[in-house]
Amino acid sequence: AIRTESQLAFNAPFDAKVHDLSGAISWVTAQSNYEWMNLQVNRTPSVDIQDPANNSQINWIGSGSGDSRELGAVLNVNYKLLDRYMVQINSRADANSAFGQNDRWGLFYGLSLGWRFSSEPFLSMVDWLGESKLRVSWGTAGRPPSDPYARFALYETSGSGTYAGNPAIIPSRIQLDNLKWENVESFNVGININLFEDRFYLEADVYNKKTTDILFRDYDLPYSSGYDQLRFFNGGEMTNNGWELMLNYKIMKKKDLTWSVYFNTSNNVNRFTK
Repeated sequence: AIRTESQLAFNAPFDAKVHDLSGAISWVTAQSNYEWMNLQVNRTPSVDIQDPANNSQINWIGSGSGDSRELGAVLNVNYKLLDRYMVQINSRADANSAFGQNDRWGLFYGLSLGWRFSSEPFLSMVDWLGESKLRVSWGTAGRPPSDPYARFALYETSGSGTYAGNPAIIPSRIQLDNLKWENVESFNVGININLFEDRFYLEADVYNKKTTDILFRDYDLPYSSGYDQLRFFNGGEMTNNGWELMLNYKIMKKKDLTWSVYFNTSNNVNRFTK
């Protein structure tokens, strides 16, 4: 396997106390291949004999090889104003050899906003408030099929029909020209609060995820179609929503000894909506 990543990073020459603009543009490639061969025999005079050329009965001979490729372009931009207001924009384009020509490229985006309200001047007199932040984010992501050759049609010899001593060739798997990326869209709202010189910490998140064009593997078809399965099938919609809460309280905080108590709770609901 070979993977490469080229990155161009930039940082705008602004007054860092007021503006902070940075980002990166990346180009990623990945390639992997494999080969295998297998020969199985039985009825050997001894289990210690491992040479397949010893006149044993051959049960199965098989071999195979494969190759997969990926390309990706990523743009990331970060902006911060007065060290309090933060914006991050992400954009990504990916291509995978597991897809046909119609939907080979997938485009995915992300946007996150942050407000470090503990640094606001009107809260400067609140000395028991440590670094605290409110967060909001939205983004999309994709997943390709696990088999890079699932999109190809297959043809096999038929054991039930011959012509002039020659076996008949029949289609056994449909070509998947319109196979798509499985898409996940997520939305998250969170808050981080530090109190009393970092003695008490709270982190809470509420999130919602929606997965569309779900990749079902070995999807069964009615035999009346002439086929029994699709190797992969895009369909359905699933939602995943819930919340998470984490608390940390330092009961004792000394130079050589810290005694902390942690508490975590969460709720998560998955539903197939289509």
